[in-house]
Amino acid sequence: MRACWALTLGVAVVAAPSLGRADIIDDCVRASSAGQEARKGGKLSDAARKFAQCSQASCPAVVRRDCARWVEEVQLATPTVIFAATDAQGHDRADVRVLLDGGKVLDRLDGRPMSIDPGAHTVRCEAPGGGVASQGLVARVGEKNRLVSMRLEAPAPAKPPPVAKPAGNESHASLAIPLVLGGVSMVALGVAGYFDFSATGDAHSLGNTCGSRCQPGDVDAVETKYRVAAVALGTGVVAAGIALYLFLSSHGTSSRQSTTADSRRPESPSSWWGYP
Repeated sequence: MRACWALTLGVAVVAAPSLGRADIIDDCVRASSAGQEARKGGKLSDAARKFAQCSQASCPAVVRRDCARWVEEVQLATPTVIFAATDAQGHDRADVRVLLDGGKVLDRLDGRPMSIDPGAHTVRCEAPGGGVASQGLVARVGEKNRLVSMRLEAPAPAKPPPVAKPAGNESHASLAIPLVLGGVSMVALGVAGYFDFSATGDAHSLGNTCGSRCQPGDVDAVETKYRVAAVALGTGVVAAGIALYLFLSSHGTSSRQSTTADSRRPESPSSWWGYP
């Protein structure tokens, strides 16, 4: 076929009465070749436009005949879709702008089919007042008058920016637990001191009155007080240690936050020269 074209076009060029005729023939050949490349790449809309150019009466008959046939073939293969949109109540909307793969293809919906290339696409509808809808579709070769209907929804409201909490509240909250543990420690140490003092007094009393012949119940009572004192002392020491650790940790965090805030504070012009 190409050899036949070359021969035919060569004869046409030789017989052309002017150089302008040769330019027209060259344009027809280029349009035919570009249409074939677009058709192979799935760009059927571009292919149809190129074949329409080379099927004009100004092109050689052999080129015009083939291009006219290719136009028909491409038109049959090109998918067509009909876009539709409804509002939240299901009512049809015509004042809708349609974007296909990010590019505007319709300013209003008119209910007529529109040709698109086969393959995957993203459709977005936008209506006045903020109603939007978006969906993907896969157009198939030869598919005609496919209805693509979308329901317009109001866009989601923007989330308000997070409100920064004052640093003072955080520091007060971080000090609450150390203060509570400190109070527990003081109470526990007080209990430990009381029971230890009481047990020591009872032990001296028993030693002066009965010595080694004291009743087991009296001895057990003294030992119980010593055990209570020991447990309370351990509790107080542990609570005090945890309170001290949490206090120092919160103090260090507050100091770092204050240092960071100071570093972000813009310098005054006087500080450039060494003045506060």
